[in-house]
Amino acid sequence: MAQGLPTPIHAVTGLHAVPVKDRAQTRSAVSSVISHLLPIDTKLFCLDTETEAASILRSVSEQKRRPLGYRDNHPYLFCEETRYDPDSLTLSLSGYLRGKPLSPNQLVHVPGIGDYQISLIETKIDPCPFGGSRHGEMEVDSDAVKLLPDPALQESLLIEAEVDPMEGEQTWPSAEELKPALKKKESSWITEQSASDSESDAERPEAAADSDSDDHLSIGSEKESDSGVTEEVSMDTNDYDKSCDPREEKEQLERIRAQGDDARFPDERDTPIDTPARVRFAKYRGLQSFRTSPWDSDENLPLDYARIFKFHNFRHTQKRVLRHDHDDGDVTGLYITIHLKDFPSDLSTMLPTSPILFGLLQFEQKMSLMHFTVKRVSPCKEIVKSKDLLLIHAGCRRFLANPTYSQHTPGDKHKFEKFFRGGGTYVASVYAPITFTPCP
Repeated sequence: MAQGLPTPIHAVTGLHAVPVKDRAQTRSAVSSVISHLLPIDTKLFCLDTETEAASILRSVSEQKRRPLGYRDNHPYLFCEETRYDPDSLTLSLSGYLRGKPLSPNQLVHVPGIGDYQISLIETKIDPCPFGGSRHGEMEVDSDAVKLLPDPALQESLLIEAEVDPMEGEQTWPSAEELKPALKKKESSWITEQSASDSESDAERPEAAADSDSDDHLSIGSEKESDSGVTEEVSMDTNDYDKSCDPREEKEQLERIRAQGDDARFPDERDTPIDTPARVRFAKYRGLQSFRTSPWDSDENLPLDYARIFKFHNFRHTQKRVLRHDHDDGDVTGLYITIHLKDFPSDLSTMLPTSPILFGLLQFEQKMSLMHFTVKRVSPCKEIVKSKDLLLIHAGCRRFLANPTYSQHTPGDKHKFEKFFRGGGTYVASVYAPITFTPCP
């Protein structure tokens, strides 16, 4: 629904042929089937008499259009005609421009293809003018508008920040410089002597990224302690269904067992047998209070953080970008042709019959750490583990990513979740292009 699907109206026929005592149960069964396909609360109408048909028409006339914030904040175009010039590597897309005004200095995104720069925007003769043209003749477009980009103002296709290997270089602090910092940390970090009195693990992002080795060690210990299940999976499969893969079923059973253990013991981690605990849990920290103890968000960040962009104030930047109006010429609502430069010839054959083009706002082509609030729908029973490969559809983009999950709680620290379970709201964190909210 958030992507633009209108509010549906559900109607059923033949309900009067059902006995009166079974009508309520039949109506509930039909509503249950519909809720699995469209998980929204809508009324189920009967369509057996003229009075019921009039009631449906009245409901249609009284429906209000749901605003789509993401779409209204971007310029977009539903292409009615596409042309490709292999000599100049230029793709021309024609259609009616909707939404916000589009500047030739902006980047555009073709879903499923990528981001591209604009070489020219020009208005064309409206193929479907209001009222039609006389005698079926095409009118001469005497007021044609052509918009060219400014090389100094045009957005670049740079998606990652340039890494300076010398930026993190610094001299080792002296003992006098370390004393204030050590005193401050000693009040919040748990020492080895007091570790047995208060245990509260808070995982850093790098500890979350190391969760694969957690699973490997946990599963290995379960194999040794619960060998009966392993033997049952590795039994002779001559009489088993040929379409079933024993290795895949074994992995699925292990995932089910690991998810159950994580739900029962969310704050526990298995101690490895072949690795010292001080080495395995070197990235873990103990806090006296998960809520009030300070945490340095810039401590021991992964190297990938040097390649992404960071906002000083995301909300302020978003307000400024959404308020910005392009004064290059407003062609919204007109039939225009957008020429995209440097479009690869091999991708021209992958375009759909009627592609959709979205204009990107400032910074929306750059990579950063994005956090999505997610919630599972009830029919989905698949086990989703942190760092599993998922196809994410956010706004006008579709991309593959391996998100890590955390609890959706207030504060500056959030507990890492190994599995994306149902019944609650979680936060999925991925490296992805910047997208301003609201983003369905």
